[in-house]
Amino acid sequence: MTDHAFMVLLLAISIAIGVGGLLILGSMLRECQRLTRAVAALVYQEGERTRAAVISRPS
Repeated sequence: MTDHAFMVLLLAISIAIGVGGLLILGSMLRECQRLTRAVAALVYQEGERTRAAVISRPS
């Protein structure tokens, strides 16, 4: 294999690894966003529950 062909092969492999890394990063960010929304919904529910308990508490 000539030096030129070897460099082209290395370039192609590095591009493939970079694209794969970007795909993995994108899926991780999507999962992180989904988990963040789920936690925010739980915090909101707990806040509503606490507010309802405080409002209904006799003075």
